[in-house]
Amino acid sequence: ERERVGVGKVLRFVPPDGRFELMRYAAGIDFAMPLDLRAKVEYRERDHGGTVNVLVSSTIRGAKKGEDACGDALVRVYFPEQVMGVSASSAYGTVKFDPRSKICLWTIGTIPDGRTVSLTGTLSLDPARPVPRQKPTVSADFVAQQTVSGLSVERLDISGESYKAFKGLKCTLQAGNYEFRSG
Repeated sequence: ERERVGVGKVLRFVPPDGRFELMRYAAGIDFAMPLDLRAKVEYRERDHGGTVNVLVSSTIRGAKKGEDACGDALVRVYFPEQVMGVSASSAYGTVKFDPRSKICLWTIGTIPDGRTVSLTGTLSLDPARPVPRQKPTVSADFVAQQTVSGLSVERLDISGESYKAFKGLKCTLQAGNYEFRSG
């Protein structure tokens, strides 16, 4: 049956009684990232400080008008050891910096459809240590409420039954470990 799906894009099956899983699939590598994340961190030697700016937007749209496409969004900025403190804020979600782990955690929640959310702030560096050469790594976790692979249900035909079935496809994409390099 797998060959028929690949060629004709039609899946024929006889459903068993009760709940069942029809299929699982993994998308290939040829799809757009559901999030666009841009981070810029600058260090200043003269005052042992710096700035951090992170922009996040959803590159996919909600399946229905007014529906948000990405939820449970969480961004982590992994700062180097020389960073002593970060004071950052955002109009969306909450921002916390852990001085022990040097991780800035931005819990965004739902990213509004078609909007870009931002985190801005300042940082302080240890004056007894050299200014870091490496920029922080930024990672993102999220749940997208639709498929990025283009899988859809166009038509549902049922034979031998008199009831009208629901034609639908529930898609959830969960991030593995997406890392972005800051500039």
